[in-house]
Amino acid sequence: MVNTTNRTIDLEPARLAAIEQRSDKVVLVFPSQPSYSEEETHVVSFACEMHIHHGVIELNNAVLPLETEDWTVEYVHGSRACFLPVGFQVAGPVRVTFSQHDAPSLIVVGDRFELVVGSAELRR
Repeated sequence: MVNTTNRTIDLEPARLAAIEQRSDKVVLVFPSQPSYSEEETHVVSFACEMHIHHGVIELNNAVLPLETEDWTVEYVHGSRACFLPVGFQVAGPVRVTFSQHDAPSLIVVGDRFELVVGSAELRR
């Protein structure tokens, strides 16, 4: 079992495989994203999901699978891109945008965001 404490998920590029509606959440599925830790020298990849609670898809022109380095999570006190710490979550209005070719292809808004990390795959 790989310890997820103090790990950062590398979402550059983000490899979005699926967009799912699960009750009141829009879930963005990433089957394998690398992660890093100061305590370990090897790279471990995790299956990850972005959960947008009370999510509404405002725009979906995405062709899946979608691979892009141009994405953001915007929230009341700031925004994040590239890397997200394991367990990252924010409350309040949130907006998740994925773009390709300098134009938004997916926009999801909601009232809470959380990064859920699943099974690990070790890469040496």
